Amino acid sequence: GQSTLPENNAVHGQTTVGTDVQSTGTAAALFTSAAFLRVTFAIRCLWLVGIPCFLAYFIFSYIRMKRRLAECLPGEEGVRYVDGIRTPMVFGILRPQIYLTVEMNAELYDCVLQHERIHLRRLDYLWKILAYLISIVHWVNPVVWLAYYLLCCDMEKSLRRGGDGASREGGQTGICRSVAGYGDRYNCAQSICST
Repeated sequence: GQSTLPENNAVHGQTTVGTDVQSTGTAAALFTSAAFLRVTFAIRCLWLVGIPCFLAYFIFSYIRMKRRLAECLPGEEGVRYVDGIRTPMVFGILRPQIYLTVEMNAELYDCVLQHERIHLRRLDYLWKILAYLISIVHWVNPVVWLAYYLLCCDMEKSLRRGGDGASREGGQTGICRSVAGYGDRYNCAQSICST
């Protein structure tokens, strides 16, 4: 009776080791199987095809906006007036310009102009482009797109809080305190498209 117990334990031990080896071999076989390799290859191809598609969309949107802004009225140095845009913006890469709406309220002109000049000084238009290009490379990752969206929102919110030396003249606690009253046209979601 006593001799059978160690033998049973030994047998169980050998069986467990054998099972571990088999499960490890099964996992390795799964990751090296032809079906798994075909799936990973298809995902890589989809990812690689997506990059030029997003890049083409970016270039197309940039050219379309540039043509739209070509019909503008010159203002003071570095400022242009455009009819039909929803929100003031900085646009351009090598020679960025400030584009303001023709129908803008004259009371908000100085505040909006100073807001856009701070974007110019901080090179926000270049940071947005760089962040978008990074998002294109990692387009399959939704967290990267969320980070891009939040970056654009933070650029606007930092000015609304009076960041980057924003003017506090006239009792303003931040340069965009009055611009915030400009309506929903001046929000972070729209700022994503205005580079």
